[in-house]
Amino acid sequence: MEIKLSVKLTAKEMFNFMMKHTYSSMSGYIGLILSGCAFVGFIMTLTNSEVNIAYKIVLLITALLFTVIQPLTLYRKSKRQVEQNENINKPMEYKFTDAMIQISQGEEHVEYEWNQVIKVNSSKLCIFLYVSKYRAFIIPRRVFEDDGMAKLRDMIRKNATSAKSIAFGRVY
Repeated sequence: MEIKLSVKLTAKEMFNFMMKHTYSSMSGYIGLILSGCAFVGFIMTLTNSEVNIAYKIVLLITALLFTVIQPLTLYRKSKRQVEQNENINKPMEYKFTDAMIQISQGEEHVEYEWNQVIKVNSSKLCIFLYVSKYRAFIIPRRVFEDDGMAKLRDMIRKNATSAKSIAFGRVY
């Protein structure tokens, strides 16, 4: 079996990947917990006139850091990457077979064996195939026709046996 896909990422899909990658790690969870605790602390000290205003401001900024500021920064960064990065602007051609994954973009061509896929994750918008801790191929769900998503899911489950985790969520 063979699956061929042509992918040109949008800023929304890049942002989706960055958010998923950032907030599905231990540091992402710790950041959210820290922001939540800071928000609770801010609310508790809001009416207390004995607490220094600078302390309240620090609590508010900390509360906003991982819940508002970082997502806005990631959105701006993903939008800039899609607009300015030539590698992201050009469509990537994926060819999935039972033997390997072939990826080409213009003159560039690379092949990965399935045992190089260390993790598969997904979101509502995309599937992420990780070949290293920080390198993933982003495949938007919108590029699949008919039962192509189910075929790729089955191919990944069959061939990516060395992957630590395979999380697809709902297959549309």
